[in-house]
Amino acid sequence: MRWNDLKAIDVPAFYLYRFARIMPSLILVLAIIVTLGSFDAPFFNNTDDHHQLPASYFFISVASVLGFWHNVLMQSSGYVNYCIDIYWSLSVEEVFYLVLPLACLLLRRTALIVAVCIVAIAIGPIYRSQHTDNEILFMYGYFACFDAIAFGCITALLARYAVFPEKFNRAIRLFAGGAICVVYMRGINGHEIFGFSFIALASAAFLLGSANDGRMGWTTGRVSSGVRWLGRHSYEIYLFHVVVLGLMRNVLNKEQLSYEARLPWFFLFLSLSVLVAWLVARYVSEPANVAIRQRYVQSRRQS
Repeated sequence: MRWNDLKAIDVPAFYLYRFARIMPSLILVLAIIVTLGSFDAPFFNNTDDHHQLPASYFFISVASVLGFWHNVLMQSSGYVNYCIDIYWSLSVEEVFYLVLPLACLLLRRTALIVAVCIVAIAIGPIYRSQHTDNEILFMYGYFACFDAIAFGCITALLARYAVFPEKFNRAIRLFAGGAICVVYMRGINGHEIFGFSFIALASAAFLLGSANDGRMGWTTGRVSSGVRWLGRHSYEIYLFHVVVLGLMRNVLNKEQLSYEARLPWFFLFLSLSVLVAWLVARYVSEPANVAIRQRYVQSRRQS
């Protein structure tokens, strides 16, 4: 990431391409949730965390999602909508995407960008240590999550400029994969301050060990084709899995679901989520993404 590379960044195009990828399917899922919630469908209405909010509250919650400050709204209002609250993480992600090009153009040097990432990594645990008694603050705040993104940025730079021996890549993947399992099994209770940082660090190490693997069998072979498909459609799965879950919970709730039926019901949930994600990607996300980008390119050519 040299300054010569940064000068080539087309900031308007960057923002428009992010809009084209994110907004069409986001608007669709919000329209579905608001429609069902307006008819007071359980898990879609504005009733959560002891709140009893009217349908008009959708104006605020939808605006917060589209404006990427839903996590801020939750910090002041708590959990308000079973389906919409899941989109707090989109607010964190998109604020990062809004700031990244401007930070690159302002800082201009790789060393300064890395320094900012290190500061974000240091701030994360400090921020979480001040809010361990409030999960909305220590889990959903911008400063509670930016350290993970900073780990990702540094990993991308290392993967571009540093090539490690194959044995090292294999070893770091095994170590990082084991670390992820250990931290996950320990849970978040009692590990609110550094647990998230450890997960992010282990994930970054695993990605670094996979980035320059000369064999590339796992990343290109047929065995992993399903995993790669899930990765390409992860955004649609993220958006619509909660709609599938909300509808299924209206059919059978936890109390009505027998122990023997839980695993089949879980696999049905996964299958329906993947199917819905495929339909949305095929008929909404991908066509809208292509159309918006083509229109932008055509307008640039005409100007």
